[in-house]
Amino acid sequence: MIDGFSGERSRGEPAGGAAAEGAAEGAAALARTRAALRPDGILAIWSEDPDARFERELARAGFAARRERPGRGGRRHVVYVARRR
Repeated sequence: MIDGFSGERSRGEPAGGAAAEGAAEGAAALARTRAALRPDGILAIWSEDPDARFERELARAGFAARRERPGRGGRRHVVYVARRR
């Protein structure tokens, strides 16, 4: 059985147009996602680029995350693999 959620992150203006709103929506979404996962459940999120702020948001939301850079050469995107603590 797979217990997880996968989504994507891309650069650009957050929904609602204001960075503060986007941050609040992001924190609420991470909290809902964490609550939906079993203990030690996995969350995987694709991103265009590494994002240190998002890594901090994951930690604040109760995830232990690692950053993966799959592929070789050329443009390499990021997959965050986060485990519910």
